[in-house]
Amino acid sequence: MKGVTDYQVGEHVITCSEGHFILLPPRTPNTIGGRSHLEGEHRKNGSCDLLQLIIFRDNIKCDTCHSQGTEHWDDLGVNCTVQHLQAINLFNLFMEEALNAQDGSNLLCEQLLSSVFVFLSREIKAGRQQKETCIVSKSTFDGGSVQQIRDYIKTHLYQSLTIEKMARQMYMSPAQFTRFVRRETGQSFVEILTEYRIEETKRLLRETDWSIAAIARHVGFKSSNYFITLFGRRVGCSPGEYRNSSKNDRKK
Repeated sequence: MKGVTDYQVGEHVITCSEGHFILLPPRTPNTIGGRSHLEGEHRKNGSCDLLQLIIFRDNIKCDTCHSQGTEHWDDLGVNCTVQHLQAINLFNLFMEEALNAQDGSNLLCEQLLSSVFVFLSREIKAGRQQKETCIVSKSTFDGGSVQQIRDYIKTHLYQSLTIEKMARQMYMSPAQFTRFVRRETGQSFVEILTEYRIEETKRLLRETDWSIAAIARHVGFKSSNYFITLFGRRVGCSPGEYRNSSKNDRKK
């Protein structure tokens, strides 16, 4: 939306200016996490604002973020989820045209993407979006709320979440934060985070055709083998078996 970005996709870095977009096809979800979108010379003195759209079966997730040098902020106050069937269908058509690259695809892509933004803007202006909460300043923190921690995890699930980062968000030391979470929930922060990641994994297995390895990276697991083992231990079946079972249930 603003500035110049160096956007990392897997092992590649793509430099884009204002008005440009990067399309990540199915099976290649964003895995950059909460890192800055600036590299090289841009990291020394640059900044950028980005809008990221993640398309699911029944909604579009709209995320905004800002990078300046090595710093990165995950919320510019516009993060939300929009349920709008026409916008989802138009975006899927846009993605097909962009991937097929036939005669006239550029014109069709421009018109389709513009129409998607019109629908999204209309829904957001009308207040029909589902807002995602985020802890953004000390004044919003009421002294220690488990719900705030859970809300932050849900909003930033796709990013690198550590005890140190969460402690800073809650204005505690890592030791204080660890004791607080254990005392209030009876669980460790890692256990809570894992629960949310497993639930999001199940949703992605049901609603997308992303590969299991891609889903594992997307929800924050660095090792696919560890992810598969953990999923089986928590759910009682492998990710592939869970996906097949979900498909069979929808057919009934």
